[in-house]
Order: sequence, then C-alpha cells, then structure tokens
Amino acid sequence: MPRIEALRLRKHPQVLTARETWLLKRVQSGLPAMLRQEHDRLVGRRDAGTLTATDRKRLHALAADIDAHQARHLEWLMELAALRKTSVAALVKRLGLPGR
Repeated sequence: MPRIEALRLRKHPQVLTARETWLLKRVQSGLPAMLRQEHDRLVGRRDAGTLTATDRKRLHALAADIDAHQARHLEWLMELAALRKTSVAALVKRLGLPGR
C-alpha cells in the first residue's frame, strides 16, 4: 500500500501546511535513540541483577520520559489525523508506522 500511495502522490502531490509538516516529522521520528539505548542498557542490568540504586532511579526516570514521549506522540498523531480528517488508525496505516 505505501508504494501505491507514493505513486498517487507523484501524480497529485499533497501540499502540507507548516503545522502538518511539523507534526509529520515528529510522528515519524519516534523515540530518541539515546533515550532508547540508555533504557535498554539499564533494563539489561536489571535483568542481570546488577542494577544499582542509582541505576534504578534513572530507569524509573527514563520510563517516565518514555511515557511522556509516547503521550506526546499520540497527541501529534491525533492532531495530524484531525487535520487530515481521518482516524488515527487509518493515519498510522497510511504512514506505515508500526502499530502499538
């Protein structure tokens, strides 16, 4: 389906507003790599039983940061879907984003 969408857009390019462009960039960017890497590293330590008290506090803080990012991500998706007069599910599918 993304290939069909690409062909359609080539014939009839969609003109995006500045807000849509901004939202689209945010939605497609995902979780910052450094945040994910640090979280994964600390989860690995936790699973290995080598997590220190400081690590545990940092892991909790990272989990809160990830939750906040995911909430913002959903807000961006909802706003973009509203601007395009479609559902979030249809937008996610159309953009080829991973389902959650």
